[in-house]
Amino acid sequence: MRVARQRWQLKLLKWNGHGHESKDRKLGDLALFCPACPQPGINITSPPEDEREEINSESELPSPSWLYSRSLVMDGNFKVEHLYAANPMDEVSLMDGHAFMVGDSTYKAHLAQAKDAIQQLEATGIGGCACARHGCFVPHAMVDFQKGERQMNMDYALCKALKHNASSIQRALTFYDVNCQYHKYLRDCVSDSPFLELDQALEIVPGIGLWHVHGHQDSCYVRYASNFITRAARIDSEIMETLWAPLNIISPLARGMGTPPRKECLDYQMNDCNFMKMIRMMKGVAESTTTFQKLNESADAAKVIEWEEQERLAQQRCTINPKAMDIYEVQLCRAPTQKEQEQQLLEANGWHVGPARLRGTATWLAEDLSIEEAQLTLQMDLRRLGRHPTESQRLNIACRQERLQGDIDWWLAQGLRFLDDRIGDSNIQVMENELFMLEEDQMDETAEEFRLFKPDKMVLPMPSILGPEWCAELGTDDMIQHKLALQEGQANDALHNIRVHLADKAVIFRTTIRIAKSQAMSTRAWAQVHGSKHQCKHLLQVPDTAGQPRR
Repeated sequence: MRVARQRWQLKLLKWNGHGHESKDRKLGDLALFCPACPQPGINITSPPEDEREEINSESELPSPSWLYSRSLVMDGNFKVEHLYAANPMDEVSLMDGHAFMVGDSTYKAHLAQAKDAIQQLEATGIGGCACARHGCFVPHAMVDFQKGERQMNMDYALCKALKHNASSIQRALTFYDVNCQYHKYLRDCVSDSPFLELDQALEIVPGIGLWHVHGHQDSCYVRYASNFITRAARIDSEIMETLWAPLNIISPLARGMGTPPRKECLDYQMNDCNFMKMIRMMKGVAESTTTFQKLNESADAAKVIEWEEQERLAQQRCTINPKAMDIYEVQLCRAPTQKEQEQQLLEANGWHVGPARLRGTATWLAEDLSIEEAQLTLQMDLRRLGRHPTESQRLNIACRQERLQGDIDWWLAQGLRFLDDRIGDSNIQVMENELFMLEEDQMDETAEEFRLFKPDKMVLPMPSILGPEWCAELGTDDMIQHKLALQEGQANDALHNIRVHLADKAVIFRTTIRIAKSQAMSTRAWAQVHGSKHQCKHLLQVPDTAGQPRR
């Protein structure tokens, strides 16, 4: 084991240029990092002092702002445990803080502020940072957990990650599972600890991974998802979850090692992971500019300008007030219901001066829709009876037909006031004789005695049935538009109820039918499903303006 540790150390020294001359080894110097992430003095040139203030602006500088932005993802792993060492005084560390795991002395002094009780394990897991785009571990930014994934552990890891080869970095994107709460108190926690330090000029933009963000409140999606963060690129911010898988393979072997050998073993594994990322990293990204330009050209030019201005303001204000990102939320306007439409018509009739006989038309038209719905319900129930209904069923149908006919008679009597005062009893009789019946259903197997009395088949003499000429002659042209408005509200109610019943069916399938362990439970669940299906069929028969049911 000692020989292997020394060989691994010599290999890392050779890789990092310490083979032929003596150099001062700094923290994280023996670890490989992402070659594509911006590192001033290594893969990019630091901007001049007079241009640093303008890096984050929208000006057209030769050095774009994203060139000096660092993107990091933070996460923890609770499978990499560690037992207490038997003889800690005899242990010798060869790379204390020079690779990925942080040094012991400063980190333990930082943790001593919490004054925790001694736990059964020296480490219950590890946590740290990696670059969000390429998935490379950040050197000297991996810490041990002592009592869960606490903020003080992740604060230390983040502060060390933001200091690694980041002398001129002015902007950093950090993605964390609970960043909506973690970021609120980050600056306060850093200022309270003498062992933590963050550049005050550094702009930290918080974000949440695309998988975890859907477990938060709906508002967190537009405020913290990478899709809405400018210059964040197309990343899921969950890449660190994939990095734990190979690390978990060796974690059981390192559980009982001494503290220095365990850390070195994890360092070598993480360094190999970064090395494989380097040699497999491919150049270029998918060309999407042409597709975006086509989509942009198809949109209204005025709307594009308005959206760009809204986006610019939201991105400027999001660091101070995350609610500014709510502009990306889907703006849904709830469709008006039938009752809301009726209320609006009543208020409009109250404000406009008109004949007294036309007051209350909205309520009269709404009653017509209720009668039509009752007719459809009765027709569907008649079809379900079959050829041999029971006496109770026949009595129930007869009572419902009687009540429906009474409602129709009352509605016709009220209609005399709105259609024409000149219509007398004789004309009402003629009108009733002219009421045509809906087409008989060939599949209707209802008993013959129910065909003699058919209030459910009557088509009521609405303005849309009578025709626009007669309505114009009577001065009731507005009633046609009122009926359309009420039917629109009725259709909105039906669509909403259909969505509710479909959601109920999905919930029943997921929570009851799939996990049913007995036939009785499954039978009851299927009965609920069939009930929801019957309700959906009924809602699909909402009458349209012609008085015929929609198919």
